[in-house]
Amino acid sequence: MKKKIVVFDFDGTVTDAEAEGVPFVKAYREDLKILCGLNGETAIETLDRIEELIRTELKKGWDFDGVIVAPACVDPYLRMKAVAQELFEEMGLFLDPKDRKCLLEYLYRKNYPLSGKVFKQGALEVFNTLLQNSEIVVYIVTNSDTEAVQSKIVELGIDLPADHVIGGAKKYMIGETPDTIPAEMDISGLERPIFLRRSHYFKVLDEIRLRHHATWKDLLVVGDIWELDLILPHTLGTKIGLMVNENTPGYEREWIVRYPERARLIHTLPEVIDLVDTLL
Repeated sequence: MKKKIVVFDFDGTVTDAEAEGVPFVKAYREDLKILCGLNGETAIETLDRIEELIRTELKKGWDFDGVIVAPACVDPYLRMKAVAQELFEEMGLFLDPKDRKCLLEYLYRKNYPLSGKVFKQGALEVFNTLLQNSEIVVYIVTNSDTEAVQSKIVELGIDLPADHVIGGAKKYMIGETPDTIPAEMDISGLERPIFLRRSHYFKVLDEIRLRHHATWKDLLVVGDIWELDLILPHTLGTKIGLMVNENTPGYEREWIVRYPERARLIHTLPEVIDLVDTLL
């Protein structure tokens, strides 16, 4: 029997990223103060100002290898990377692209383990419901570290096979594949292109699909960042659910509602059960 496949993002989708990220943000800001020689009230004012800029100016986004690959306002992890980049630019620090890339990766990996464990309400019940259905296969596909995510779901009590938790998905990495879809698209309300060919992420999703002899239409992908988690699989033919929060850009919401047959806005994890019933 052909399986229905539900793929979850993790941070911000299964967890409350803003609540979990409080200690991450605090430690990250302290590192930035030290790296940039900022002190006292000036440091707080500078970081607050730049963070507000990242929240409000969507064109800033998350810059990876010189390309904006996602909005930076949606969760604290992306937001702090963008704050660091903007701060370094303003102060003329760490200007070598390779050095800056390594430094940003170091800051993320150093501080991510400090994040709390705050799951969305109903997380355990939703996963148990899906896992008990013999027609459904569940995966978590995330940019985060595999072991860190596995540790969190085990602590919650989610009995998901270890090889169904796939970290390091690199959803931000732009490439040449799949070449069956356009390289980019423009949407109303955003002054930059959306890059569709996320090669590494595509490979991860395609391997899941082939493993279960499924077509793209047999997949439902749930994430909290449309550009990072959802636009690639939707373009390939999957169904998608966008977990919205107070920082979700308006253009993402507006795009989703144009495709009610294959895309939905959701506000809680239990709504995923309805998506499975109505879309898959």
